[in-house]
Amino acid sequence: MAQEKYIASIKVALDKASIEDVTKRLDTITSQKREMSLAINKGDMDAFYNSVAKVETETKKLQSSLNITAKDTKTLISSYNQANNSSNRLNQTLDKQIQKLNKIRALHQSAFEDEGIGGQFDKVNEAISKAQADTTAENVSNVKKQISLLSDEVSIYNNREKSLGEQLRYNAERFTKYVIGAQALFMTISVVNKMIDNVKELDNALVEIQKVTNLSGQALQDYTDKAFQVGETVGRTGTEVLKAAGDFARSGYALNETLTLAQEAATMLNVADEMSDISTASSTLISVMKAYNLQASQAGEITDTLNEVSNNAAISFDDLAEGISRSGAVYAQAGTSMGELTGLLTGANEVLQNIEKTSTGLVTISQRIRGIEEAGDEATPGVAKLGKDLEEIAGINLMDSEGQLRDTYDILKDLAEVYPTLTTNQRQYLGWLLCLAQLKQFELLENPKVY
Repeated sequence: MAQEKYIASIKVALDKASIEDVTKRLDTITSQKREMSLAINKGDMDAFYNSVAKVETETKKLQSSLNITAKDTKTLISSYNQANNSSNRLNQTLDKQIQKLNKIRALHQSAFEDEGIGGQFDKVNEAISKAQADTTAENVSNVKKQISLLSDEVSIYNNREKSLGEQLRYNAERFTKYVIGAQALFMTISVVNKMIDNVKELDNALVEIQKVTNLSGQALQDYTDKAFQVGETVGRTGTEVLKAAGDFARSGYALNETLTLAQEAATMLNVADEMSDISTASSTLISVMKAYNLQASQAGEITDTLNEVSNNAAISFDDLAEGISRSGAVYAQAGTSMGELTGLLTGANEVLQNIEKTSTGLVTISQRIRGIEEAGDEATPGVAKLGKDLEEIAGINLMDSEGQLRDTYDILKDLAEVYPTLTTNQRQYLGWLLCLAQLKQFELLENPKVY
């Protein structure tokens, strides 16, 4: 429509241009040419020169009229091109808005059944029709405005009609994001607290090392560096190694032995199934080494022995470690080796399945055989009676050929062999003598297995 208006304007302008004036000038020049010819024929030179002058004047006027006409034509053509470009841009904008409308309808068909949205859709169609009939900037802008209002109406409708499931899913997603964010925050706080605890533990371990070794300054720093190197070797922290080293130093071991022993304690902790911390491991090693008078270089034998037995018998490493810690000192005094004690603990615990009761019961038996009351006092007359009754009932001697008390392990081993052949009364009587009542009515001796 705009294009047609500009074409009409050009026609009007051309009509008003200097075309008639140009024609008039041409006619005048033609007439003067005839006058010049007549003057030559008559020999009237004055008339001839007068006509020449008029031709020159009219020629100049003709040139001026032609320039004005060309200028007007260029201006009109430039105006036409500008109008044409503007019209094309408006048409492109209108086409994009129509495409946007079609996309909205395709994505939200159900929404157009709503009365309010239907009314706004009619307004959009009305604006499009008007813009197509008269493609002006104002009309195209109105199309954009009406489609934008329609899009807003559709969004409101979709939010209002969103199902309960969608709402729940949306809320669940928001809650999940909140939980993840909270977990990240709590994890950060936990890590910071753990770092603080680790620093405190290291500080406490260093203070303890200083107390028991009198190390300070560079010597303490070098010792700490070695402890962390040991930790890297066995897969434990430097703080754990320092704690264990402090335990060994406090128990009287030389400074140059403490880190070696701490490494053995860390190894024991790695091998054990449920041992709580490295202090438990170092305590176990100290207890057994003191009981059997083992050197620092022999500490590894303890872990090896317990590990081998737990791998081949129905008892855990942790139970063996606890049992040997509880009963090791008593059985070492009774002449029972560490290997023999692990055999007794294993056989007894298969019946009782409670290492605390097992080790306590074995300690009681050893003390009774050696004539020691529970309070720790000697009870020599009891030994004589026990020895006499054991010999008469089970054929077992408490004393060896030199009159010395036999090893508890050997006595119990002999008793385990004959115990199944005894009568019920004989078993009960020997149980009373050996104080076996706390061991589930003598079930320990009913299991003759001794490792």
